[in-house]
Amino acid sequence: MSIKSAASGDSAGAGPNTDAASRTFKKGNQVKNRVTRASRMSYMPKDHFKIILRPHGGINISKIGFTKVGKAIIEAAWLGLDQTASDVICPNVSQNIMVASTAE
Repeated sequence: MSIKSAASGDSAGAGPNTDAASRTFKKGNQVKNRVTRASRMSYMPKDHFKIILRPHGGINISKIGFTKVGKAIIEAAWLGLDQTASDVICPNVSQNIMVASTAE
């Protein structure tokens, strides 16, 4: 069994593109982690009911605005401010959905 040293130029990981490949791999992981982090929903109480709202018809919630979409959801459900005071509505831009959380 022979062992070649790094001084002889035959090391296993040596090569002209090793650093570039490593940087590209790290950058790919960073992008993947960023997308994963963005798609996670914020904390919602465990005892609440969760309702996932997926708009259809080409509605992009990030372009319209989260506040307008949230108000439209409340108005469409014919709910008053006293009924929605403890509710939480969270947008998820990467998936183009809104998640509503309510205790009732």
